[in-house]
Amino acid sequence: MNHPHTPAPVRASGPGAGPLSVRGSVVTVTTQVRTYTVRDGLLDEWVRRWKEEIVPLRLEFGFSLGGAWIDRERHHFIWEISYEGPETCAERNSQYWGSPKREAMALDPKDYLVSTDVREVIRVY
Repeated sequence: MNHPHTPAPVRASGPGAGPLSVRGSVVTVTTQVRTYTVRDGLLDEWVRRWKEEIVPLRLEFGFSLGGAWIDRERHHFIWEISYEGPETCAERNSQYWGSPKREAMALDPKDYLVSTDVREVIRVY
């Protein structure tokens, strides 16, 4: 189940696109590259709030972040997020969005983002 602000990711397929076996247990590894088009004039505020509010909670929920970049010319905010755990990334993402701490943020992506593109990717290097 996706949160209304999180579009369904593009699903990876082919070799390496499944769960990994780690020490006898199955662990699902999911990495997404997310590209957000931010409303004109709000890019710096979005980045500040993302770093101060979203990042700590994402880390608390077991997500890891591979980096974040901005493209000022296109008003893009691009970031890499991964989740490795017994539940799926989608399940963990739902837990994140439903958490009291996320609700207490009073940060609605619709106030900042014009569009989002979420792609599941597989690391090859």
